[in-house]
Amino acid sequence: MTSPLITISAKANARQALELMRLNVIKRIPVTDNIHILGMVTQEGLAHAIRTSVLEKTFRPYRTAIREHYKPIWGNLGFILQFAGLLFIGPAILATSLGEIKSGVGIFLCITSMSVTGFVLNSYGEKTPMNLRQASVLMVSSLVLLSFFGSIPYMYVNPFYKDIDPFSLVIKSFFESASGFTTTV
Repeated sequence: MTSPLITISAKANARQALELMRLNVIKRIPVTDNIHILGMVTQEGLAHAIRTSVLEKTFRPYRTAIREHYKPIWGNLGFILQFAGLLFIGPAILATSLGEIKSGVGIFLCITSMSVTGFVLNSYGEKTPMNLRQASVLMVSSLVLLSFFGSIPYMYVNPFYKDIDPFSLVIKSFFESASGFTTTV
């Protein structure tokens, strides 16, 4: 340890501590109240505090925007997906009871993926009131996501034709599902 002991007052700020470290070429400074040692300030600790402060100031507006603009959409979209997953249980049980095992498995895959995605969206989203723009985004995104998840049984069963390429299978399944959701709603 260097002698004499270099200390800093508990009332000093981070800039003063860094300047004292730089001038004396040291990495740690005891913090005192002129009677007792209260703690130790390190370069690493100061660097972490400064880095955290800068990151907090930089990303605070983005976190606020996400919380205010997107979290209500995510929360409500998660609820819609979970509710739609529950509504698919009836057709899955009916398909299984009628011996349509392959169709039933496809529908159960759809239920599982909707429920898991809905749970994830609910855990990140918030149940708060939405404005007109957010409600519009919710409606469009729910139609797209429901059509996407509803295409899983079509892709699993492939009711179109035997040698269909995977891209065409996805597209045809998506549009078949979308037509089912739009004409039955």
